Amino acid sequence: MAQKSTNCILGIPDCDSVSDINNSGTEFTVTLDPGHIQAVCPLCEGHSLTSKGCSREQVIYHTPRGRTATLIHISFPRFYCKDCGVSFTYRPDWIHPWLPITKVLFHSILSDFSSTKSMREIASDNCVSERIVCSVFDAVSIHPDHTLATTICIDEFKGDSGTFDEESRRWHRRRFQCNVVNGDNHSVIDILPSRDYQSLKAYFMDYPAHERKNIQYLCCDMHSGFAKLRHRVFPNAILCIDRFHVVQRLNNAVDYVRIRYQKELKARLDINENDEEAEALYKLLKDSAHLLTTKESNYTVYWESDILAKKQLKLAGIFSLFPDLQVVNDYLQEFHVLTAQKDDALRSLALSAWIQRAKSSEVPELRDAASTIETWKEYILNGLRGGRNNSTCEGLNRKIKDIKRNASGFKNFDNFRKRILLACGSPLLKKEYSYSRKNSGKAASPARKEGDCSEA
Repeated sequence: MAQKSTNCILGIPDCDSVSDINNSGTEFTVTLDPGHIQAVCPLCEGHSLTSKGCSREQVIYHTPRGRTATLIHISFPRFYCKDCGVSFTYRPDWIHPWLPITKVLFHSILSDFSSTKSMREIASDNCVSERIVCSVFDAVSIHPDHTLATTICIDEFKGDSGTFDEESRRWHRRRFQCNVVNGDNHSVIDILPSRDYQSLKAYFMDYPAHERKNIQYLCCDMHSGFAKLRHRVFPNAILCIDRFHVVQRLNNAVDYVRIRYQKELKARLDINENDEEAEALYKLLKDSAHLLTTKESNYTVYWESDILAKKQLKLAGIFSLFPDLQVVNDYLQEFHVLTAQKDDALRSLALSAWIQRAKSSEVPELRDAASTIETWKEYILNGLRGGRNNSTCEGLNRKIKDIKRNASGFKNFDNFRKRILLACGSPLLKKEYSYSRKNSGKAASPARKEGDCSEA
């Protein structure tokens, strides 16, 4: 009974008896004696086996006890098959087939990949080396759900990863990669190595024509490569530009005006370093970057009444000194109001009038933004009308940035893609094991290949 309780606490099957337990403070060591084994030949599945003793003692990592590593010392028995003449080493099914860890620890490490932790943090949490964590990562094969939904969301992110060309012996890295998300259930479909139109077209054209024709909405930002997909790959889809990207374009216009004024003040300081007025105004503009782009209806959400009064007074002072900032800010706030309109016809008329007035403005940054919005006006209204947005992709980009920062970047795109899918998707993880005969049939050892393993 005591033996069974010990095995239960350690998470070890009852067929293996614990002969010794030692806790040194830094390591929790368990020594096992294999019990009676009903081994089967991995090649011919025969039972005519002869024992050849045990291999040398090996150390297997198990799930830690608190922050203390658990090491299992065990000797694997060897057998000779009389039917096929092959010698093999028996490895218990609760130990990973080729890694020096238990299957429980394997799945514990695998579950940690669902977070944005780095390899080093995962290794520290499981009290193993980074090499073992990397081996678990390499042992996993990803099979994302390659079925298209009625709504597809697509967005780029800055990955700075690529592939290695064996012929030229050089890395070919791309600055931007692309994520494709199911807009219906918000699951990740795939991560693509490039955002250019030709690469995207080649990827999506692999899908059957009937699946591509079933796409009803394509949500993206104002990138021309994404827009071409709607015309040539998804003929029945409605292109929807997310309002977030339009507001981002207007926020950039506000920033461009602010930076223009800051450069003018910087030029004054270069001429006269003791110009205290220019220095104070420069600091005022620099500290007001967030305030100038804040939505007016959010003032009361972000600040209490006494702080709000100070913020409004600060804004009034900035607008009196820098009139172009007031013009751009007024147009930004007006855009927030008109996009909140519920009536489609009124919203369309209001946006058209807003664009015409903005294009006739004397502020060049505002005119550029208005021209961009005019180009994409129809698709912006589609997004507002259908309530479709790219929020899932934007949230995924936030997680991707965390993964990239914690890992200090990924040079290899395949590893980057796998890490993203492990953390952000719901992939089917599969692996199967086979055995290959070695020289002269004296021994056989497990060999890795793609296939079947338990689902993570």
